[in-house]
Amino acid sequence: MIDAIRRPPRRQEGWEMRRIARIAFALALGVALPFSAALADVQTGGDISGLVQSEEGTPIPGATVVLTGVNLIQKEVTATSNERGAFRFPNIKPGEYELTITKEGFGSQKLAVTVNVGRTSNAPVVLQVGRTTESVSVEGEAPIIDKTSAQIATSYSAERLKELPNNRNFLEVVDTAPGITNRAAYGAGGNTEGYDRFGLGAATNNYEVNGVNVNNLQFGNSWVKPNYDTIQEIQVVGPGASAEYSNYTGALVNVVTKAGTNAFHGGGTGYYSDHSLQADNSKGILDLKAQHAKYDYEADVYVGGPIIPEKLTFFLSGSYANNQVRPPDAPDEDLFYEKLKRGGFQARVDFLADTTNTFTAMYNADPVKNTNVGAQAGTGAEVTRTYKQNTQVGFLSWVSTWGTTTISELRYAGVRGYLDRLPNSDAVNVYDARDGLNYNSTGFTRKQKPTRDQGVLNVTHYADHFLGASHEFKGGVEYERANSKQDLTSNHNVILYIIPFGGGQNYLGGIVGYNYHVKNTLKRPGAFVQDKVTLSSRATVSLGIRYDHPTTTDDNTGKTLLKFDDWAPRFGFTYDFAGNGHTVARVGAGRYYEKVPTYGPATYAGTGQSPTTRSSRPKTSTLGTTST
Repeated sequence: MIDAIRRPPRRQEGWEMRRIARIAFALALGVALPFSAALADVQTGGDISGLVQSEEGTPIPGATVVLTGVNLIQKEVTATSNERGAFRFPNIKPGEYELTITKEGFGSQKLAVTVNVGRTSNAPVVLQVGRTTESVSVEGEAPIIDKTSAQIATSYSAERLKELPNNRNFLEVVDTAPGITNRAAYGAGGNTEGYDRFGLGAATNNYEVNGVNVNNLQFGNSWVKPNYDTIQEIQVVGPGASAEYSNYTGALVNVVTKAGTNAFHGGGTGYYSDHSLQADNSKGILDLKAQHAKYDYEADVYVGGPIIPEKLTFFLSGSYANNQVRPPDAPDEDLFYEKLKRGGFQARVDFLADTTNTFTAMYNADPVKNTNVGAQAGTGAEVTRTYKQNTQVGFLSWVSTWGTTTISELRYAGVRGYLDRLPNSDAVNVYDARDGLNYNSTGFTRKQKPTRDQGVLNVTHYADHFLGASHEFKGGVEYERANSKQDLTSNHNVILYIIPFGGGQNYLGGIVGYNYHVKNTLKRPGAFVQDKVTLSSRATVSLGIRYDHPTTTDDNTGKTLLKFDDWAPRFGFTYDFAGNGHTVARVGAGRYYEKVPTYGPATYAGTGQSPTTRSSRPKTSTLGTTST
């Protein structure tokens, strides 16, 4: 059972024009209430756990388990099996690893293990009795199914991202996940691409980079588009998620970026296309024809490696994309080619201070410039407009282990961005509804400036002998503050229009004072608590609850616009039928709340809109070319 509470946004460009047209025409006790609640503790790594047993199924304590892999900062990590034969490696970066298990009097075993974000990779180990003077070595591969989680989830590794055909947009890959179509997940809908110029995704999804929120406050989509070659893994989580996940009724999409390793590595990619390389399957139907590309290319480079071996690593990436396209029926003239230039830069460092403390810092920037937008046959460059956007993300984290059973993670992220819509002429706009053309200019300037700051602290504690079962207790608190600022100013404070009325009559009208200056703030404190209980080698149950308290305010007046108290209980149960991780049944139930957008009536609430005057009169005549 999935109980979803949705708060759909509205389309910005279309809604603004419609506005103009209207003017012209039990576990709750474990939650510390002073912290309140907010977003999920979305992970950036996965866990490896297993049991070391003899061929008779007897636990083998004291076995040495060594983890190696290129994604580790150090050369190797070592654990020892406890009295139950259990071992665990928490919060490991996604990738391919190898386990080597040894115990005096037994042969050694090696296992290949794949680690995915937010999953527990089960590594069952069976050691054969062997003489001390010889070694019996067995190689195998751990099951790839997480038999301890009830959530429906899909992971895309760096290798899969290379293999899947796409246009180097990570959301095109996400669309291939089960249950997701056209950005919308599991029937939630809410695709908001096109609501703002470069927004990506659906309002009903939650978009994150390295486990921190990069949603646009206005529509719930994302302005952040990391360089495709910097992605280590994409985690897509749908129904059945535990209490650490929130802010979606569709899916959570978490992009985890690559890090440096103890070996220098690098590479580059290049892509080029133009109209001569485009297939045409339209069969002459104009609406099905692709845009005519004068050229479309992208270049990316990346490099990573050690600054201090087994201590400090770095990763750098840069990208540049440039294309010019026009509608298939537009004249083959420079004016009608819409030009898009997109850059990208990412830097990341990881520092292993000691065996128990790791620090990470990352910076990502996505500058975009889009010119010649809105060109029309019969008019000139004065009716085009330019878009400029840049979104910058800064990320800091501190992961610490406390003994052998407790791990904590502290994360901070800051997002700063802007999107400017700039007319190429400051003349008064005239919209002629008789032919659908704009004259003189595109009418208004709009500037958007979103910001977001988010801090997350979570703690995980493993208790192997509590109430007769093994427990993974997890709790977290978070505070998020986001701001959205919009300023719209019409050219010379007026917009003119001509609307045919029939019988040779036309309405001549004008809108004076169509301007707004809107500022909103979202505050979102939060907490969650959950317990994942391993009842046996086959059965796992999870119980959790979270509480979210989002509040939005109008900064112009200090008025509270929206306030919610969102309680979200979660339950999950899994059962491994054969005990080998190949056939697993999952049952999940919970309540999921949509994040709160700030566009539409909830934004304005009568406070950000300037006084507006409309004036019009009928005129019987045949009007010629309009100019002002």
